Amino acid sequence: MRKIAASYIFPIASVPIKQGILVISDKDEIIEIIDTHGNLTELFKLEYYNGVIIPRFIDIIEKKAYLMDNINTQLVFSEMKKQTNVPLQEILETYTLDCAKKYNPLNWFGSFEKGKKPGVALITNINFELFILTDKSEIRILV
Repeated sequence: MRKIAASYIFPIASVPIKQGILVISDKDEIIEIIDTHGNLTELFKLEYYNGVIIPRFIDIIEKKAYLMDNINTQLVFSEMKKQTNVPLQEILETYTLDCAKKYNPLNWFGSFEKGKKPGVALITNINFELFILTDKSEIRILV
C-alpha cells in the first residue's frame, strides 16, 4: 500500500484537494482519497510531492482505453503546455475522464475514485495562482 500526497490532488471528477492524500493498494487500486482541508500532517510512509497529482492520461488503441505509457505521456504533455490560457482542470478532463467515459466501459480509468485503477502522474512547476501550465511544467508517472 502507498500513501501519496502533493500540493494538490486533481481527482478530475470533483474539485481539486489541497494537500490531499491518495491511498493506493498494492494492485494500484484507489482505496481512499483523504481531504486534509489543507492541513497535511506527517504520516508513516507518506510520500509527498511538490506539484499536482493527476490520473494518468488515456491512450485509445483500436477503440479500447489503456493507461498511456511514458513516451506518449511526454508527447501529449508537450502539446498541453501550449494551451497556456486554458485552466488545468479543463485540459486534464480531456485526456483523462472524457476518454475513459467514451472508451472504457468498465470505468477503471480517468479519475481518482474509490475502486478505480487510474494510475498516478505528477505535474510540477505549474502556476498555482491561475492553475495553468507553464513552459517549465513537467510530468512524470508515479503509478
